[in-house]
Amino acid sequence: MATVKPDRFSIDNQLLARLSDLKSAKLAYREACLLLARQPDDEERKHAVAVLEAEIKAHELAIERLEAAKLAQAEADSEQAKADHINTARAAAEAAAAASARIRATLDRLVDAFETTIGPALAELETLHRERASQAWAAATGTLGREAASRSANAISRLADQGPVASALITLLVRSGIGRVGPSLAPYVSVEAPVGGVGTPAEALERFDAQAKNLDAFLAEAIESATRPQPATTE
Repeated sequence: MATVKPDRFSIDNQLLARLSDLKSAKLAYREACLLLARQPDDEERKHAVAVLEAEIKAHELAIERLEAAKLAQAEADSEQAKADHINTARAAAEAAAAASARIRATLDRLVDAFETTIGPALAELETLHRERASQAWAAATGTLGREAASRSANAISRLADQGPVASALITLLVRSGIGRVGPSLAPYVSVEAPVGGVGTPAEALERFDAQAKNLDAFLAEAIESATRPQPATTE
């Protein structure tokens, strides 16, 4: 790490130098005054005292100017620091305003997604589920007969229930972070992953596809059984 060299022309260093020079001048002045006291009429000693008095006065005036300059610099630094703080605060306020605008834009996207896509899609899923269950039951009763279909009701309910669809939706909700990411929705909304996790959306969709395939196979088998020639009964 580079060492910063002190500025010998800084106000502080100039002030220290002047104070040191003033101290030296006063010591010399006292010695000169003692010598003059011994020979009051000595012109050379009088001149030396006068020179030192002038030097002391010059140092004192310089020190006054440097102290005034130091005070002015401190005030200027204080004003600059205040201005810097205000500028920092303004920049932070502008960033907060920009974040508010982005939050509003994000909310607008979510509102649009829920009102035009997610909400209608959920309603459509509910309608389609009821229709599938109704049609599966109609297919079973039309081929097996109502009594036989009733005996197969558990199988039909299992093959046409909402489990895989609900599993897919739970997977999407958990993975999207609803209730955990973003603003807290507690206590109104809480989304918890089931024991063992939720897997991936692809896995959830595979479970639905498997259920649909099994339902198709069950109904196809029922229809095929109904179209097979029945053995003749003998009396």
